[in-house]
Amino acid sequence: MNIGVFGATGATGRHFVKLAIENGHTLRVLVRTPKKLSAQPQLEVMVGDARHADHVRQVIAETEAVFCALGNGASPAQSDIRQQGTRCIVAALADVQAKPHVVILSSLGVGDSKQQMRLPVRWIVPYILRHPIADHAAQESIIMQSGLPWTILRPTALTDDSPTGNLHVSTPPQKINAHPGLPRADVAAFALQTIENHQHLHQSLTLTTPTR
Repeated sequence: MNIGVFGATGATGRHFVKLAIENGHTLRVLVRTPKKLSAQPQLEVMVGDARHADHVRQVIAETEAVFCALGNGASPAQSDIRQQGTRCIVAALADVQAKPHVVILSSLGVGDSKQQMRLPVRWIVPYILRHPIADHAAQESIIMQSGLPWTILRPTALTDDSPTGNLHVSTPPQKINAHPGLPRADVAAFALQTIENHQHLHQSLTLTTPTR
């Protein structure tokens, strides 16, 4: 499968790239710093900015799926990279006949997933992370209204721990015990599985560690 990836040099994006290549997929990724990725036969690295429609259009040409894991980098309070990048993805796919499955990496606390969190976390986390959550909320709105086949993943706090192969999937209004510490590798694996099996279309899924 040909997959376009945005945010490939981020913490979760790197796991996704590794797993997708191991599973035999061909990737085309858009990055600003290509030296962060090692050259591989199944990996085409394009240098550019996800906020530029022409750059995005080159990446997703003839792709069968898109994984968007754009992050805020060093300036979380100032970044709107998620919504801008997603808007460019949607615009680039407007005239494509075979619409690829777009999987968006969002966050727990965005949209109606906030109601899944228990007090006082429900109020503390959205306040502390208000800037990235606002960006994610705008991003989600754009993809939901796009007419594309999409899936939104809303994980709890992520770690660099080794994968467990086990995570809990839920949807609002189901209450959760959002224990922090969900390995990024597990989220990347779930995203890849969603793409490979063309699952969870038009769903926003909350990803957390299993209840202890």
